[in-house]
Amino acid sequence: MKKTQERIIEAAMELFAEKGFKETTVAEICTKANANVAAVNYHFRDKDQLYIEVWTQAFNAANKKFPFDGGLDPSAPAEDHLKAHIASIINAAFSEGPESLIPKLRNFETVTPTGLMDKIMNKMNHNLGRHMESTIMRLLSPVDEIYMHLSIMSILSQCFAFSTEIKNLNGPMMKHCKDKIDAERIIDHIYRFSISGIEYIRSTVIK
Repeated sequence: MKKTQERIIEAAMELFAEKGFKETTVAEICTKANANVAAVNYHFRDKDQLYIEVWTQAFNAANKKFPFDGGLDPSAPAEDHLKAHIASIINAAFSEGPESLIPKLRNFETVTPTGLMDKIMNKMNHNLGRHMESTIMRLLSPVDEIYMHLSIMSILSQCFAFSTEIKNLNGPMMKHCKDKIDAERIIDHIYRFSISGIEYIRSTVIK
């Protein structure tokens, strides 16, 4: 039998991903988890901390199942690392585990921000961000810091937009292309689109 803490986290994951933080109550979570309302305060202190824990576990599950570095050696070509970064995010969206909830949670944060993302990001593995920076720096060498950050935002924006769309069965991409779209096709598209942009910057902008 699962412990109360585990049941609460599982229930919170499902409800936060389905309704968002603001529309989900502690009472709903505890009812779903078959737990006393006081259990949230006992195990997590409050709803905010429970939400942060949900994000943390979803991120950890994604990084365990789909490592951001793809298990590549650090000396592997930067292009391979970039594709691994993209694959990590897109594969998680196609998955069925807790890692697959990240796009839904992120979408609610975009529409109705909780103000908790800074605290959430402070608990994440900052090696992931440094790894992405290292990859883009290698691709843009000689690096221009401004274009490095712009490139990272452009690549992640594509990944986040596609991963959110994957979970939106009524969205235009999944509605019209569902049977023709799989993870590898999206990963390859984002990778080729990103590499083309990086090559343009490298050849025409960075002096």
